[in-house]
Amino acid sequence: MGICCSQQPGGFIQNVEFRQFEPEQVPTLVPQQINFEEHEEEIITIQKSIRKKKAKKVAAQMKEEAEREKPGDAWIQSKEPKTLEQNVQITYNKLGKFKFEKQLPQEFNECRFFMPHEHKKNTGNIYVGQWLQRLRHGRGKQYFADGSIYEGYWKFDQANGRGRIIHSNGNAYDGEWKNNSANGYGIFYEFDGSQYQGEWLLDQKHGQGKEILNDGSQFEGFFKEGKKQGKGIAKFPNGDIYNGQFENDQITGFGELIFADGRRYKGHFKDGKMHGKGHFIWPDGREYEGQYYNDLKHGEGEFKWADGSKYIGQFREGKQHGKGVFMDKNGQQCGSQWSEGKEKRQKSEQ
Repeated sequence: MGICCSQQPGGFIQNVEFRQFEPEQVPTLVPQQINFEEHEEEIITIQKSIRKKKAKKVAAQMKEEAEREKPGDAWIQSKEPKTLEQNVQITYNKLGKFKFEKQLPQEFNECRFFMPHEHKKNTGNIYVGQWLQRLRHGRGKQYFADGSIYEGYWKFDQANGRGRIIHSNGNAYDGEWKNNSANGYGIFYEFDGSQYQGEWLLDQKHGQGKEILNDGSQFEGFFKEGKKQGKGIAKFPNGDIYNGQFENDQITGFGELIFADGRRYKGHFKDGKMHGKGHFIWPDGREYEGQYYNDLKHGEGEFKWADGSKYIGQFREGKQHGKGVFMDKNGQQCGSQWSEGKEKRQKSEQ
C-alpha cells in the first residue's frame, strides 16, 4: 500500500525533490536532514494506521474467501471458543498443548486456513483450520457440542494422521487416525489415571500394547478387537505375576503364575483359574502334579510332601477321593480308598 508524501501529516518530510543519479553519483544521506525523534509519535501513529488498515483488508478478504470456499452447510463464527468443559480442561492441563510437526506436510501446502466455522448447521460443532475443496483437510481443531475437542490432521473431512481427542468425560486418545477411527500406534488416557499405549485398529486395542491401571496392575502383550488375546504378562497389585496365554480378555491356556508368597503354578488355565493339567510347588517343599478343575485338584494326580512321602491317585474338589496309593518316606506303600481326604492312612497335604 503506497502513501503519497504530500498526504503525510505533520509536514516532517517537505520539499522532497526526485532526481535521477548515475550509480557513482548517488549522494550519501545525512541523518541530520530529518529529525526522527522530533516526529516519533507521528511516525508511530502512521504505522499503526497502516497496520490497522491492512488487518481490516486481510480480514475482509479472508471472510469473503471463507464464504466462497466453505461447505454449504458450514457457518462462519465470530471467534474460536475460549473455554473448555471442566474434565476436558483438567486433562488438557495434564497433557499440555497439542504439538504439530514444525514443518507442514507437503501434501497440505495448498490448503487454506480459514476462520472458525460451525461445521454442520445447528450441530454446535466448531472447526478451525485448513480446508480443501470445501472439506476439512490439513491441520485443524474441532470443538464438539458435547465439550470434546479434537486437534490434529484431517483428510477429506475425516480425522487422518496424527491427532488428539479429549472427550467430555476427560478420557483422551493421542495417536494415529484413519477415517475418524484410532488406527495405528496411540496412547489412551483414562480420567482415573489408567493408561493404554500400543496398537489400535478401528477404535479398538489391537496388536501389541501395554495397559497400566490405576490400581497398580499392568498387562503387556497382545490384544485383539479390544481384548487381551495371545501371549502376555500380567502383574497384579498384590505382587502376583502371570506369564502365558490369554483368550477373550481372560487368563486361558498354558502359562505360569508366580505368587507373591513364593508359590508357583505352571500349567493350564481357564477363565483365570487353574484348569487342566498343571504343576504346583509350595515354598515349604510340597508339590502337586496332575489335574485341576475350577482352581482345585480334581482327577488323577500325585502329591508329594517335603519329607518324601507321597500320594498317587484320585482327587475331588481339592482332596484325596477315590482310589489312591500312599507311599511313606521309606518307600513302603499301601492301597486304599479315600473319601473327602479322611480315609485311614491318609496324610493331609494341608
